[in-house]
Amino acid sequence: MLRARRVTSSKAKQLRRGQGLYIEGAMERRRAALRERIESWRSIQALYMPGIAQLCQMSPTRTDAMPSDQDTEKPESMQLWLPSSLPTGLRETGCVNGLVDKERRLRLAEADDALVALRRQLRITTGVFNYKKTHVSGTGQKANTRARTMLSQLTAKTRLIADRYRAARKALAILDPNGDWQHRLRPLRQEDIRGPTRTDDDESEGRRELSWIWVTMNRVPIEGDEFEIAEGMPCPLHVLINSHYSLCS
Repeated sequence: MLRARRVTSSKAKQLRRGQGLYIEGAMERRRAALRERIESWRSIQALYMPGIAQLCQMSPTRTDAMPSDQDTEKPESMQLWLPSSLPTGLRETGCVNGLVDKERRLRLAEADDALVALRRQLRITTGVFNYKKTHVSGTGQKANTRARTMLSQLTAKTRLIADRYRAARKALAILDPNGDWQHRLRPLRQEDIRGPTRTDDDESEGRRELSWIWVTMNRVPIEGDEFEIAEGMPCPLHVLINSHYSLCS
């Protein structure tokens, strides 16, 4: 549900007026499905977080019915009130024993998964960029437009993954501020989000430092996350590019 909220929020930001009834209808269906999931979550949440009732009543958005014209909060903006978002006193007294630690472990796994996904996404993006520069540039406007569109989609997905990591780390900082996780799950700055190989915009190879995301170790090794430069990816890049182009044709 955390990821569904994040994806819905990202798509809502990209939504523009006049994009067509189909796209707008798809967004409304996505929001309705998310609202229904939040309703189910709230009914279960009351059993494990009895102290949450007061906060839910203070929320201006109704969660027991479909939104009215007066409701301004979209489901992707609604608070889920996980332990990490509660005031300290309510977190200690309003949750059943062990619930805070369960979210801590959830967030730890989420941060690890996000780092794995981020590295994989950056390898793909670097490979597609290199392929475009070598095989697509100068071959015609249509091919270049497709390549730029694909790179734009990859960049948007990278941004979404980075936001997921930052949200997980922010929650960990609240739930376990002195934990050992801080040594390997560092703050993710925008300049840290770069591929493992040098691009034309980078400084000289001799002075370029590898981003920390490529050298930190996962708590539990994950199959398929071994360090590999973009040119050595298992899936040939021309297969990836041609597959994407055929879908766009």
